[in-house]
Amino acid sequence: MRSIFANGLSKSLLRTRSYRFAAAKSFGPSLSDALKEGVQQCAKMLTSEANFCQLLISPQYSNPHEAPQIALEQIEECTGRVPALIGGVIPGIVGGHEVSASFNMPAVSVMLGCLPDTTITPFAIKSAALPIKADQWLSIKGDATKSSGVIMFVDPWFDGMDRLLFRLSSLLPATPAVGGKLQPSVAPDGTHGLAFLNDGVVADG
Repeated sequence: MRSIFANGLSKSLLRTRSYRFAAAKSFGPSLSDALKEGVQQCAKMLTSEANFCQLLISPQYSNPHEAPQIALEQIEECTGRVPALIGGVIPGIVGGHEVSASFNMPAVSVMLGCLPDTTITPFAIKSAALPIKADQWLSIKGDATKSSGVIMFVDPWFDGMDRLLFRLSSLLPATPAVGGKLQPSVAPDGTHGLAFLNDGVVADG
C-alpha cells in the first residue's frame, strides 16, 4: 500500500487558506509528452514552489514505471524543486477543470500543491504494520495545534486494510484518511496495482 501523511488538456487551480493546488489532465499515447504537458500547465498556474505532487495515470501506458521519474524531472525543471510524490495507475482519470473521468484511453492527471509549514511523509508498506515508530505517531497525535491527513493508494490484493485503518484511527483518531484502489497496467509485469512513491514504484502493498 502506498500512502502519504500530511489532494485535450484541462486544468484548474484551488486555493484553501495558505495552501494552493493546481491540477491538469492530459491525453496522448506518449506518457512522457502527456506528463510534461500536465506538469507545465500546473507549474504555470501554481506560480510557487510545489512540495507535493499527486500523479495518476491510466493503465493503457506500457511504461508506467517511468512515470514518477519523468514527472519529477519536469517539475524540477519548471519549479526548481523536487516535491514529495505519490500516486499510481488507476482505472479512470479525474483531473483538471471538469469532474468527468476518462476511461479506456491513455491519460494522466497531475496535481501540484504548495503546502507551507507542512511535513509530508510518503511511505509504502506490505502489511498492516505502521512504518513509523509509535512514539513518532504519538508525538503527532499529542500536538493539538496541528492537523493531519492520510492519502492511501492500495493494491487490489492487499488484505490488511481493515487492520491498518484500525491502527491509524487508534493512534490518530481525528485524522481523515482518503484514497482508492489501484489497477494493474498493460505492462508485461502488470499483475499488481502499481503505486508511485517519490521517484520509485511499488508493485504490491
